[in-house]
Amino acid sequence: MSVSHIALPIRPSQYPAIYAFYLATLSPLGYKVYLKINRFLGLHSSNGLGFWLHYGGEDLQEDADEKDYAFKTHVAFAVTNALYIDTWF
Repeated sequence: MSVSHIALPIRPSQYPAIYAFYLATLSPLGYKVYLKINRFLGLHSSNGLGFWLHYGGEDLQEDADEKDYAFKTHVAFAVTNALYIDTWF
């Protein structure tokens, strides 16, 4: 089992700086912009691992409490057999 992708929530006002930071940090590792639309930015590497940033929406307003953002982080794993999922779940 390996990590498929990770998505991190950010505040809209932080988007430009955080976007620039992750692009500069992950570019040497082979990450390129995969999708940039509305409030989502997807970076993918040549091995298929995805890294996403997202902001906004009804539940992630600029004045939202920090704990609201903490619970919006998303990590997905890739498996080769559905039995792994059934065993875990």
